[in-house]
Amino acid sequence: MKYIKYIIIIFILLLIPVSVAANEEKSSLQYQTHIQNTGWEKNYKNNGQISGTTGRSLKVEAIKINLQNQEYFGTIEYQTHIQNIGWESSFKKSNEISGTTGKSLGLEAIRIYLTGEMSINYDIYYRVHVGNIGWLDWAKNGETAGTEGYSKQIEAIQIELVKKGENSPGRTTMPSLKRTLGYKTHIQNIGWEKTYKNNNEISGTVGRSLQLESIQINLLNQEYSGNIEYKTHIQNIGWETEFKKNGEISGTTGKSLRLEAIKIQLTGEMAEHYDIYYRVHVGNIGWLSWAKNGSPAGTEGYAYQLEAIQIMLIKKGHDAPEDTQKPFIKKYISYNTHSSNFGWNNNTEDGKESGKIRNALESYIVELIDTTYEGRVLYSSYVRDDGWQDEVSNGNISGTTGKSKPLEAVKIRLDGNIAQHYDIAYQVYISGIGWLDWAYNGEITGNIGYNNQIEAIKIELRDKLENTIEDNRNIYAEEELRINYQSYVKNSGWHNEVNNGSVSGTTGMSSKLLQLRIKLNKKVIKGIVSYSIYDSKTGWSDYKSEGNTIGDIKSTMEAIKIKLDGDISNYYDIYYRTHVSNVGWLDWTMNDNPSGTIREGLSIEAIQIQLVEKGGTPPGETAVPFREAKWVTVDGNSYFYNIYNQKVTGDYKIGDKMYYFGPTGIYLGTNQLRVIDVSSWQGNIDWNAVAGSGIYGVILRIGWLNTEDPMFETYISEVKRLNIPYGLYIFSYATDQGDVNKEADFTKSMINKYNLNPTLGIYYDLEQWDTSDGYHDTMNDKDDFERWITSYSSQVRSSYNYDVKIYASTNYIETRFNDATKQYVGWVAEWGSSCSYTGKYNMWQFTSNARVNGISGDVDMNILYK
Repeated sequence: MKYIKYIIIIFILLLIPVSVAANEEKSSLQYQTHIQNTGWEKNYKNNGQISGTTGRSLKVEAIKINLQNQEYFGTIEYQTHIQNIGWESSFKKSNEISGTTGKSLGLEAIRIYLTGEMSINYDIYYRVHVGNIGWLDWAKNGETAGTEGYSKQIEAIQIELVKKGENSPGRTTMPSLKRTLGYKTHIQNIGWEKTYKNNNEISGTVGRSLQLESIQINLLNQEYSGNIEYKTHIQNIGWETEFKKNGEISGTTGKSLRLEAIKIQLTGEMAEHYDIYYRVHVGNIGWLSWAKNGSPAGTEGYAYQLEAIQIMLIKKGHDAPEDTQKPFIKKYISYNTHSSNFGWNNNTEDGKESGKIRNALESYIVELIDTTYEGRVLYSSYVRDDGWQDEVSNGNISGTTGKSKPLEAVKIRLDGNIAQHYDIAYQVYISGIGWLDWAYNGEITGNIGYNNQIEAIKIELRDKLENTIEDNRNIYAEEELRINYQSYVKNSGWHNEVNNGSVSGTTGMSSKLLQLRIKLNKKVIKGIVSYSIYDSKTGWSDYKSEGNTIGDIKSTMEAIKIKLDGDISNYYDIYYRTHVSNVGWLDWTMNDNPSGTIREGLSIEAIQIQLVEKGGTPPGETAVPFREAKWVTVDGNSYFYNIYNQKVTGDYKIGDKMYYFGPTGIYLGTNQLRVIDVSSWQGNIDWNAVAGSGIYGVILRIGWLNTEDPMFETYISEVKRLNIPYGLYIFSYATDQGDVNKEADFTKSMINKYNLNPTLGIYYDLEQWDTSDGYHDTMNDKDDFERWITSYSSQVRSSYNYDVKIYASTNYIETRFNDATKQYVGWVAEWGSSCSYTGKYNMWQFTSNARVNGISGDVDMNILYK
């Protein structure tokens, strides 16, 4: 049994490290203070616990702080502000004593921060309990907690480690007080206060109805350069023209003129590091909210006096005072109305009724009286028989006088910075109806098309933070405005007229929409609808308007643009979309932007058109309302991109014509013409049959080197007789420049001999000889070909202005020619369904075994791109 108790003790001891380890999961700290008349506290306090005393007026004289259970590398460092000494010259760390013992000197402020990895992963927060003040807010990471210049002792402290990103232990607005401000006021019947008030103290009186008449403000103990500036709004004077600064008097003395509002701001480095907050106590109202950095505090236009003020410097980044919603109140709106039988009424303001019931309101004036926020008031009227007038602003007349034309509707809005802070509300009294609900911010209120006159109006500004704009208000009545349209469709004629977003035309029937009429149903608002179409033959048309027919029943309507002109364009957007053959419905577009496709010959088959109030939500998607096929020129070559922005190749119909493009998209021509090339190998030819076979032209071999083709004379006489377009080619056997000269001379002699006019060009045939040695392949390099074709071309062209090009196969071109020689290529031989040569050419020999009426055997067939 005696061993059992040892086993139990050992077991308990083994459990202790486990328990400690469980507490070592998170870094912590401990701290101990030296207290007046008590000495060092017996025990260290831990994270967030109070060290010191409260309610006993005992000052803290020194402090020690330690980190425990550190997860990361780093230290804690701290520095104190000591009574009669000031800030210690250096920071203490890791349980060193900061402050004094045995000297009865209290601590007045403290700074604490972390270093190393600890500062990356933790924030350190701390706050102090100050004599005659109580607990200040939490400071953080080296900020000052406590007071400076007030001779007030720290009596207790709390310190807490907080993981980065986690919330602070409490408010952080005012962790310290430093004698940074001095301000005093001149009070009615009292005069200047005897002493300056400090940060957040009240200057003036509350509950005695005594007005402030002037003020002085100073910065004290400045850490940074800069000034404090201030100006006041004075009874019967208004805002002072210039800011006063650094203790200068703002306001008046001996004149019994009340202060009504104030603005205070910092300049220089002070403005970069501090915000200045201030609030005022106003007669008949009480304390208003806190203003900041030059914004007004008080009232304007109410004749209310300032009775007290508080001013506070707060470091940038710290919490603002809680209430900043409404630091300033002002009367902003003044307005007057002109009533039939009475003329102009008296000016009124801020929601009061203006006008004469049972008498038409014919015009009105609105004025924005504001120096707080930049902006203006804009307003417009709907005048019977005239429609909407243009907007006017501050103090200008809207409506008419002396014409007996009542107002039927109005709209009023704010513009500029003031519109971000206030809603403008307005309400009209309509004959036979009474007061409508309040309208806001540019909404139309009144009626149009019913001939009921406005007889009175109320206007006021409402703070956006407090105002609620309700739905389903009764503010406006108008006969419905519609857009009407009618389509003429191929094979079915004119369809019935539809309106406002209905489909006109057909879908799924491949029937073109050929003509169109569009109009507005009424002219309550001045303006017209105009429209232009893209015709496949003529392009964009001139505009038609208001029900006039547009379109040609013999052509194709590919795209359309619709717009509103006149006053109506200020109040409505016109949206439209088209259904296009082979494409379907495109997305919606608006206001004179194109809808449909162009340059593809695709017809519009149906259309929808809809009016939407200005700035309203589109009827549907607006991403792709229009597709445009287009020509693009790159390095002198033309390409065509279809409506899906794809480069086209091969045969491609554009409008009513067929166009032809090479394998890389190079444009080759608009007419694909069949052309044969012949030589004595074809023997006797029935040229009458050839001419009737649909062949466009022929390329004739004149011979080779300096030898005439045996059948050339017969062929050329027949071709001329039948007016068949023709070109010439010579089979080159050149092995040197001398041979080239012979071939050029021979070509010119043949032109002279037969009086030739080769409208389809002259071609220099370069290809492998059909001989056993094949030296044409081996003896000539790329530079030879360049010199020879250049020489041959220049010699022929010097005498005759004919196009001289090369005939060769794709393989021959790619393997034997350099880039300079390729510029002469005009006739490419590649037998098959397509030509793979990517360069520029105008004729493609696609087969050697074509059959043509009049020729007994096979013949070469070509496509000429012209």
